[in-house]
Amino acid sequence: EEYNGTSWTEGNNYNHAYASVSGLGTQTAALGFGGYTFPPPTAHAEASEYNGTSWTEVTDMPAIKRGHNAGLGTQTAGLVSGGTHGTPGTQAAETLEYDGSSWTDGGDMPAARQDAAATGTQTAGILFGGGTSSGNEEAITYNGTAWSTDANSITHKRQQGAAGGPAGQTASLIHHGIVYGSAPRTATSEEYDGTSFVTSATAANARSDGGRNLGNGPSAAGLWCGGNPGYNAQTEEFTAETTALNLKTITDS
Repeated sequence: EEYNGTSWTEGNNYNHAYASVSGLGTQTAALGFGGYTFPPPTAHAEASEYNGTSWTEVTDMPAIKRGHNAGLGTQTAGLVSGGTHGTPGTQAAETLEYDGSSWTDGGDMPAARQDAAATGTQTAGILFGGGTSSGNEEAITYNGTAWSTDANSITHKRQQGAAGGPAGQTASLIHHGIVYGSAPRTATSEEYDGTSFVTSATAANARSDGGRNLGNGPSAAGLWCGGNPGYNAQTEEFTAETTALNLKTITDS
């Protein structure tokens, strides 16, 4: 389905009926990858590109990913990190880079994690939260070669959304998701300025596991769609607060 800022329209079907497929890119140049089928649970490595009209299968990922991967970047310079391997899934720390035709190994994350949120670019990416245990509160940044740990978010969450686009390392929004430990879904959001996190607006509904890897929008224009509970069809938009400036010209006489 495609969204124009107001309403949704149905597009052509994805090549495979898989669960937990992840994605990156834009509406006219997207990439979908990984996922699994059941029963019995079977992980897949297929990847497909979308050109705004139809899906075309491209080179498989070198690692079979059941799902829960974090994707960021563009169709010709994409990054896939973490997720789960095999059946049942085992958390992964590896990073894969995609150049529009083939996959190569990137630097491993400091720790394996799944269900993280990500935004930014292949050479300036940022990943938030995820995992199934404590210790993944920190954001980690990617410079095109290696990952570095960054500031801790206020709340450790998984299955959350992220927005930020190319400027994600210095201007990001993370929202919704599941709080680690007590497992409630939440409607909270946080903004990141490249140094620290601050609490932002609360969403209308507490959701998780929706259209959460929408990391190519600017942090001032976030989007969340679908998710749990209830396999719902709701859509929420985020618009950042703006401050009007009262400018005056001072003439020295």
